Amino acid sequence: MSQDTSWSEERRLDLVLHYALEDVSTRCQHLEGKDKLALQTEWLEFSSSEFDDLDVMWWKHFHAWND
Repeated sequence: MSQDTSWSEERRLDLVLHYALEDVSTRCQHLEGKDKLALQTEWLEFSSSEFDDLDVMWWKHFHAWND
């Protein structure tokens, strides 16, 4: 993560990634065939990218979480 990212921002990103993985796992249990493969492929593409390369736009209302 860049040096401009605070501890609380990094924790929020951790939560986002955690819930995204949880959602993908749940959805994969209900999908079949090409739909399941497409979701797995998208997740693999996203999760294999460098964490530092994530392009994050912070909105003003998230500053309430600051350290």
